[in-house]
Amino acid sequence: MLIKKLFIIYISLWLPVAPGLSFQHNDIDSLEKQLETVNDTLKIEIYNKLSRLHREISLNNSMNYAKEALKIAEAMRYPKGIADAFDEIGNVYAEVGIWDDALMNYMESKRIREQAGDKNGMALSYSNMGICYFHTRRITQSREFFQKAMVMAEEIQNDSLLASGYHNLGELYAYSGHYDQVMVFLGKSLLFYESLNNIQKYIEVLNIMGNNLMKSGKPLNAIQYYSKSIELSEMLDDLKLLSAAKNLMGKAYMETGNMEKALMLFSQSLDHATETKNKTLINSIYRSFCHYYVKTGNFKEAYQFDTIYYNLKDSLFSVRNARKIAQLKEIYDTENKDKELAVLKSTQTMESLEIKRRRTFENYMTTFAIILFLMMTAGLYYLYLKRKTNKILSVKNKQQEETNQLLVESEKQLRDINDTKNKFLTIIAHDLISPFNALLGFTELMAEEAKSHHIDEIKKYSGVISQSLKNLHHLLENLLQWSKTQRGIIDFHPEFFDLSKTASNLVTFFELSARKKKIKLSEDLKGGNIVYADANLVSTILRNLISNAIKFSPIGGWVKITSKEENGFIEVSVSDNGTGVKKENIEKLFRIDTHYTQKGTSNEQGTGLGLIIVKEFVEKNGGKIWVESEEKKGSTFKFTLPKNP
Repeated sequence: MLIKKLFIIYISLWLPVAPGLSFQHNDIDSLEKQLETVNDTLKIEIYNKLSRLHREISLNNSMNYAKEALKIAEAMRYPKGIADAFDEIGNVYAEVGIWDDALMNYMESKRIREQAGDKNGMALSYSNMGICYFHTRRITQSREFFQKAMVMAEEIQNDSLLASGYHNLGELYAYSGHYDQVMVFLGKSLLFYESLNNIQKYIEVLNIMGNNLMKSGKPLNAIQYYSKSIELSEMLDDLKLLSAAKNLMGKAYMETGNMEKALMLFSQSLDHATETKNKTLINSIYRSFCHYYVKTGNFKEAYQFDTIYYNLKDSLFSVRNARKIAQLKEIYDTENKDKELAVLKSTQTMESLEIKRRRTFENYMTTFAIILFLMMTAGLYYLYLKRKTNKILSVKNKQQEETNQLLVESEKQLRDINDTKNKFLTIIAHDLISPFNALLGFTELMAEEAKSHHIDEIKKYSGVISQSLKNLHHLLENLLQWSKTQRGIIDFHPEFFDLSKTASNLVTFFELSARKKKIKLSEDLKGGNIVYADANLVSTILRNLISNAIKFSPIGGWVKITSKEENGFIEVSVSDNGTGVKKENIEKLFRIDTHYTQKGTSNEQGTGLGLIIVKEFVEKNGGKIWVESEEKKGSTFKFTLPKNP
């Protein structure tokens, strides 16, 4: 019964159908009447509209209208009209697949829109060029122009262009087989189509996302997208969209093994498609029935559907080819391109011969495949079940291994964080207690001396308290800076600046501290020390290094700051002739887990955090830091900063 019904459908497809273009003809008549009364600017817009409307009726007329719009616009020197006309000419070439000629016209449109500063038009031109490159399989160029269109659309906040841009990128990545990226871009396009209330495009993207999941081997997930597509198609009462979605959903159910559901959907899809008399869609459903019957082992039905499918496919190919030749002939008749038409006819003949050869071969192969299938079904089914079981076990084992590895890594990270926290608290407990003890002790002594009016002693104690407060302030400042770096909230604003000025200002700042210990503090940074870094962070780096150099230099010693250029970096050195560092302690200087610190030559206190902060700030600016030191002879701390980004 089903085959008889299909035969009736097949015959009915070739009965005459009313064109259904009356509304379009009314629009054309109305626009052509307006040409008699409007000015040239409006004439350009009308000619371009007529070109768009005639693309579905006569490509020759469409091309002529676009060229008439171009002629008037060029005479007026009207950039928008010229660019729109080039777009319409490109659209005519794209309609018949002459992508190189279409691309040439889109490029000319883009050039004019760039000169006019028309960002909306530029985004559209970029998108059109990306489509041309995609159809000629120049994927790299296609991606480049789609991305340019997206950047421009985001800049002008054009939701319609953003929707189509994400849509185009999704289809491009689907062609390239990058299935995860397909879902990301198409998901974004859905959001924009929804906000624009463009339901038809929304349905189209849902179907593409479902197809992508099918290719990824996830039919159950694909069903969710097809189901939403069916719901929206029913809401629009669009039988063509509804038929396509049900056909796709039937394929998905067939992949899950729900053959009864698949057959029901294929039958409903065929009924809807028959009402629309859409031959291409009907033929696609025939192909689905063929695959269904192959999977269910009904090879007789499968063969009958396969025969109907190829008969209709060949007929459709002939009709399309004839229509395409007619369209090309219209275009090339106006431009004297008979040679290209002859090539197309030759191609059609060759393709027709190839189709006949392929059909004969496919018939033989189908018969052979059915016989071979019957012989191997039992063995293949057993192997399939065994392989499927092994694959499931392999996936489960791999997932378990990955989970265990994540747990081990997470445990290690938590242990490291806890160790760092404990060491940090130890530093605070150790280094905060000394200044506070000094403050408490000497304030008590001052209170006692105040009773006896020993002014000299009070002054002495005040000096000690002042120094303790300075040490405490320096400690808290370093703790705050270190805390910010650990939390990742440190301000970082790199810029070009003269390092010489920063060093000179810091030498002036530390001059009093150096003078107290009779230390000669100098800098020899000549002009031209321009670096690209965060000036505040670099100032903190030098401040800590100079402070340390003064702290560990003897009375009457020296501290010197120098620099030199090295391989695109400025290398800065802070040298002293102080106590130096033992070789075994050098590696501890920049590590939080060791908390290495020692008193200065005048018993100055240190926190051990200064050099840790210095290392992190140097690396934040893209440089390196190291130390060259010899015990009792002095140290040289060196670090680098980039000259350019």
